[in-house]
Amino acid sequence: MSRWLLIGDETALPAIGRRIETARPGAHVTAVVAITGPETFVWIAAETFVAGAVRNHVTDALNHPKEWLRASGYWIKGRANAHEKLE
Repeated sequence: MSRWLLIGDETALPAIGRRIETARPGAHVTAVVAITGPETFVWIAAETFVAGAVRNHVTDALNHPKEWLRASGYWIKGRANAHEKLE
């Protein structure tokens, strides 16, 4: 399979993690995980442009508090050995 949509609650996180780890290189994986409780911490790690766009959506469109979010660009398209912490 080249595309995966993984949906679960917090009890499914280990299984979702295993699926992501075993996905073939180049596969497109989307995971949607429902976590209960009012204090949800959002962690984003992706290509820098993607991480920034997701961070902006979560804070601007969803009005999520910035202090409960960390985003990092683990790589930058077209640049070797580059990463960026997004504030």
